[in-house]
Amino acid sequence: MSSISYSLVGQKIKYLRANAGMTQEQMSEKCDISTSYLGHIERGSRKLSLETAVKIADCLHISIDALIIDGKVPDMSIFSSVEAIIRKQDDAKQEQFIRLIKTLSENIDKL
Repeated sequence: MSSISYSLVGQKIKYLRANAGMTQEQMSEKCDISTSYLGHIERGSRKLSLETAVKIADCLHISIDALIIDGKVPDMSIFSSVEAIIRKQDDAKQEQFIRLIKTLSENIDKL
């Protein structure tokens, strides 16, 4: 049985939080935990409970296993960049982005 690297999990949380455009204060409020505790989690100086891990995974829109297993910090990709931009928009703008992306993909060779 392998052990969990809380330091790597914390790095992943910090990376994904920042990539989503959230401050520690915003994320801690959404997760109903203190900003200080989130800071400790991100630095790996405190272990997070299962309940807190679930709250953080939900807030980051990832599965709990993606958060805990393979504690590597993900590479920045075009998909996560686009997702972070779109996620900040309201529902109507998100739909417009999706239609625009579909139109671009259908006509990319014509450009």
